Amino acid sequence: MAEAVQAVLAGTAVEVAAAAISARPETINDAVETYKTAGYQALEAGVADQGWYSVRAEWSDWESAEQAAVTELGPRLDRLQDRELISGWWFIRKHPCWRIRLRPLDGLADDAKPAINTALNELTRSGVLSRWWPVVYEPEDASFGGPVGTEIAHTLFCADSSHTLAYLRQPPPGVGRKEVTLLLSTTLLSAAGLDQFERGNLWNSVAELRLLPTDTPPSRLEALAERIRPLIASDTASTTPAGACAFAAPWAAFYRKAGKQLGEAAGAGHLDRGIRHVLTHVVIFNWNRLGLPASTQAVLSRAAREAVLPTPDPA
Repeated sequence: MAEAVQAVLAGTAVEVAAAAISARPETINDAVETYKTAGYQALEAGVADQGWYSVRAEWSDWESAEQAAVTELGPRLDRLQDRELISGWWFIRKHPCWRIRLRPLDGLADDAKPAINTALNELTRSGVLSRWWPVVYEPEDASFGGPVGTEIAHTLFCADSSHTLAYLRQPPPGVGRKEVTLLLSTTLLSAAGLDQFERGNLWNSVAELRLLPTDTPPSRLEALAERIRPLIASDTASTTPAGACAFAAPWAAFYRKAGKQLGEAAGAGHLDRGIRHVLTHVVIFNWNRLGLPASTQAVLSRAAREAVLPTPDPA
């Protein structure tokens, strides 16, 4: 029967395959459909076997969602990790929900999922969440250059999510979100081996994805570019954030490691997409987690482009 099914899938007529094993064509058709169904189930199981448990958490009040994540959601997820039920978690913001991905430790999914559900149910009962539900997670492999790039990105996203909430949890620091993300991004790009012109191209790619508000005065872009130039045009791959940015040193270390890994993967031919395209998405995901509005992203990407590749003065 298996040979007949494989023959049909390879293009042999059902009647011919059935006659070869003295079976009815209807029987072969049923077997082919069963085989296909099993194959689809295997593919779905393969996605599940990547280990991610994905949920959408809808906030009761979107405006206070960030603070609720800092004080309520984040600590609960950290406790699950401290209990060694999950190895990591990360989030992205998609109004009216945060999409949360959690990775149970190998062999502990049956224990981890009920614990995750309990934590989210507590937040729903207390009114922090209006509702939540599990969804199938489909990794953006194409955006990150295939499974190798996606795995590197996942590891970074887990660290980035934890450090993002830790940053938002502290008293207002002297370094704002724009400066923090530029520090992290510059560390990432430098560690990946991008030179000045490649970085400028990357910032241009980000800018093309974010429309600039029509009422943005050119002077605002020029002033911001001048202010961030010392940071974004520098090579931070071998330095450690100091002074007002000292709190970000462990955070930046994860970006340095990911940048190095992605650069090496690209150089070895293990990415299916150009390194700058992959890094562009890593930067945008960080901006999402930090809660930077699209208008801010538009201004910031153009200022970064100008800081790295200044527009030449007309002759």
